[in-house]
Amino acid sequence: MSNKKMRLAVLKELEKGNKNFSHEDLEISADEFVKIFESLESEGLIREVDYYMGPSVDVNSVKLTIKGEEYLTDNSALMKTYKGLKEIRDWFKV
Repeated sequence: MSNKKMRLAVLKELEKGNKNFSHEDLEISADEFVKIFESLESEGLIREVDYYMGPSVDVNSVKLTIKGEEYLTDNSALMKTYKGLKEIRDWFKV
């Protein structure tokens, strides 16, 4: 699966207000999930990320920044293929 697709999927879910997804929904390890959030936060695309031992991320606290919104807009062509977390498994296999 493409790292760019994964990042876009996470940002899109946050934009939609979905706070009920986890690494299991994305079919990745908890470590990979945390690394995606660390990357998005370090680039200023999200903020207010709470990390916990385990490792895990509290998605409820995460906020999309203006820069994150712009990132989604800039990548809107790819996002047109994204139809929500329910279909995410098929989307990542492409």
